[in-house]
Amino acid sequence: MINVNNVLRRSSNFQPGLSIKETRDLEYLFKVNSMHYIELNVPVVQMKYFQDNINYFQDIFEIEKDKLKALINCEAYFVVNPKENNEFKKGDVIEKTVYIKLLNEQGIGIIDALSGGEAIKYLINQYATDENRRFLNFLILNILPVYYVCPKYPDINLLEYYNSITACNKRIPKLIEKNAPELIIIYEKKLLQRKFNELVNVLLDIKFI
Repeated sequence: MINVNNVLRRSSNFQPGLSIKETRDLEYLFKVNSMHYIELNVPVVQMKYFQDNINYFQDIFEIEKDKLKALINCEAYFVVNPKENNEFKKGDVIEKTVYIKLLNEQGIGIIDALSGGEAIKYLINQYATDENRRFLNFLILNILPVYYVCPKYPDINLLEYYNSITACNKRIPKLIEKNAPELIIIYEKKLLQRKFNELVNVLLDIKFI
């Protein structure tokens, strides 16, 4: 007897309601028209919401617009703890080239710094108050819903966008576990943000969100 789950290529450990980790799980969900989500290993920033409210975020975080954009795009780092390095202080935003040079010269752990969605999430945790928390919480996504809209929009292959996000999301923890160079890790984080941006732009174009 033919097993429909094998035909649809659903992985053996797939369970409804759990985070998607394999491409074949995505394919299965798109074929059976089911709602699901991807649990992201690093948070991403909702860029349209950020850009529409950039003055508001600048005032809350007390960071210039250009530096905020650089943080989100993984082109700068927010210093969380300078440790014994007297060159920087907590709250400094330093260029990626400066941080990478510091790592190459003095090694990992010389300072604690964050970039991308992780940096913005840290800023939210630091600066959020009861008054502005609800606005700030819209800025970060730790879980990405998987929307199925193919029957209505047959020319749009959303599966391709979700596949790119899933693949990148899987690579990041593996690179961290293997102590890959920071440049490689930050590239993957930047790629994840970019792929998320592309997906959102498509969903906005079809007025799905």
